[in-house]
Amino acid sequence: MKKKKLFGNTKQSHYEEVGGVIYCRNQETTQIPAIKVKVMNTTAAVDAFIGFLLSELRAGRNTQTALKTAITATAICITRQGAATSIHSF
Repeated sequence: MKKKKLFGNTKQSHYEEVGGVIYCRNQETTQIPAIKVKVMNTTAAVDAFIGFLLSELRAGRNTQTALKTAITATAICITRQGAATSIHSF
């Protein structure tokens, strides 16, 4: 099965594999490092990341700023127990 591109000429990389996020678009590559924290529970990590990323982009933030916010929210999220209760609100 061939992987489908979701965002046109964009490549995504898995968070844990690179210790953060690598975002590539056209000829520009941006790497944003993970925030080191003591992990308690990763249940809602992807929900927090995607939710904050999309919220920031919807609010008109640039991609780099949106990714930094999403990484920060995810770092906070994984330091807490539970799913919904672990997602921080800014």
